[in-house]
Amino acid sequence: MQRLADASFSVSVETSGALSVEHIPAKVVKVLDLKTPGSRESHRNLWSNLAHLNPQDQVKFVICSRADYDWARMRCDEHGLYDRVADVLFSPSYHELPPRDLADWIVADRLPVRKQMQMHKLFWGDVPGRLRYVWAHGRDRKKQPLSKIMKKAVILLSGGLDSATVLAMAEDQGFACYAISFDYGQRHSAELNAAKDVAARAGVEEHRIVNIDLSQFGGSALTDEAIDVPEANTSVESIPITYVPARNTIFLSLALAWSEVLDACDIFVGVNALDYSGYLDCRPAFINAYEHMANLATRAGVEQRRLIIHAPLIDLTKAEIVQQGTALGVDYSLTVSCYQADGTGAACGVCDSCYLRREGFADADILDPTRYAKGKT
Repeated sequence: MQRLADASFSVSVETSGALSVEHIPAKVVKVLDLKTPGSRESHRNLWSNLAHLNPQDQVKFVICSRADYDWARMRCDEHGLYDRVADVLFSPSYHELPPRDLADWIVADRLPVRKQMQMHKLFWGDVPGRLRYVWAHGRDRKKQPLSKIMKKAVILLSGGLDSATVLAMAEDQGFACYAISFDYGQRHSAELNAAKDVAARAGVEEHRIVNIDLSQFGGSALTDEAIDVPEANTSVESIPITYVPARNTIFLSLALAWSEVLDACDIFVGVNALDYSGYLDCRPAFINAYEHMANLATRAGVEQRRLIIHAPLIDLTKAEIVQQGTALGVDYSLTVSCYQADGTGAACGVCDSCYLRREGFADADILDPTRYAKGKT
């Protein structure tokens, strides 16, 4: 970038608000895309970036709702963005916010911002997640797999409700998805069987099941037959006995290894901090710390190809997860969430996971397709 700028070229770079812009040359125009709460990525914003903005730079917000609009407006006031940069850009999120609504709000509030449209969406719409071939523009115009053109992502797929939703979200974003599941010595195989069904229905590029035996350590009701799975108890705030020591750290590490082989810089995981607040490895602090470590410990990170751990469900309620997944066409009848499902995949109906799942469908006002063991509905 510096060489281009020194050669009198006009250079502009648009970057996520989660990436540091500290070392971008001063002559380069930076377009800083600050993530709004509606994107489920606002926790990644690196607010220290604002100190490195210059008068010719731009700040962009993709607005998903009125709440996002008010949030962005407050951030602009809080950080003096109108006077700090050349332009503040407000763009309506495709499918989520009618462009006219955003225009009306801007005019009514007389905001000194520019309204910007997502032109790639207007021209091409949503990239079909399962389109397999596109015409290459080489001399012989041979067909090439779209997976060679699309960005690759590794998806942690347990076979449960959350991971199936995350897979659908990744596909909806146009990623070529590679699913990874784990046979880790859990109490039953029903969830793994569900993972196979979910992966097949989604048409993932590849689905791998990795064998690791965490039952040799025990310490959890999910990996130690001597420890009973407790019934749901919403009043308990301590770490639950169903927490599997270091499970997400191990799973993410294996997904990270595969991502390096695939040359993929995106990993999706279905952790949720609201429903599983007692699980230490489902919190934003853990995900952010793991992402930081991954970028220090991998070839991609050293080569400045930043690896991102996507946790799109991390601050959603179970009802919101169900609603979003339903909108994306997830068939939740294929999924199994129960800690002690029987051999057919029927849920026990009494464990924490069953309780959260049942409440999620009820709160979302969506029919629960879960199969429960006889007398457990």
